[in-house]
Amino acid sequence: MKFRTFPFRHNRNEKGLVRPYNKTIKPLPETGIICAVKKDLDLFRQRLSIKGGGFGFLMSHIYKAENICLAGPYFGSPYAAAIVETLCDCGVNNIIAVGWCGSINNDYAPGDIIIPNAFISEDSTFKSYMEEDETSLNSVFSNEIKNHLKSMGLNVKSGKIWTTDSIYRETSEKVEYFNKQGCVCVEMENSAIYSAADFLGVNAVCINIVSDVLHSENGWKPCFSSKEFKESRIKLINGIINHVNS
Repeated sequence: MKFRTFPFRHNRNEKGLVRPYNKTIKPLPETGIICAVKKDLDLFRQRLSIKGGGFGFLMSHIYKAENICLAGPYFGSPYAAAIVETLCDCGVNNIIAVGWCGSINNDYAPGDIIIPNAFISEDSTFKSYMEEDETSLNSVFSNEIKNHLKSMGLNVKSGKIWTTDSIYRETSEKVEYFNKQGCVCVEMENSAIYSAADFLGVNAVCINIVSDVLHSENGWKPCFSSKEFKESRIKLINGIINHVNS
């Protein structure tokens, strides 16, 4: 089977015919937190004392608070980009995305918090928003959050992220290849979130917690139940809330 490259794939100037349908949730606060994992979303709701069922969006929910909104969960780049588009259409200008990632570098351990300074995408969603296959990330918005989290004692690191669209096709060959390209972790949404936000002209930062480890030789080691990972999740969520309310 041959795969074609379409001539209109990178046309940033062409507006999509389908627009976010969100009359019931407008307007939203300027800052939005989006969570890939429902456990994190629920913990944010608990810490922010947000009650009620929120507004339904596809398979997710959007919740309003006084100075912030929450959205999620989401899975994969197309879904993440759709959430970014929807929130931004409702007035959100600052996106904070919280998710989990797998380490492919021995210097990044379970519980470490990683804010990307670059990404390489194996996913195609970001190509609807930008042309580059590899993009560096460095913004005032991202650095402010990173510095705030560090000031609260969190173990925040930077690194290049590999975004994949096939969770069960993270092969030994791919792990070795992307490791040699300088990637330290793998996840499924960062490239779409950053590229969609850039396209829409809003701020975005993706914050990833290392939840598992992948080695080209030793295979996969899940660490979702580890003390380091659980404690890091709670500290990160408290740190983000502290930053938003400061």
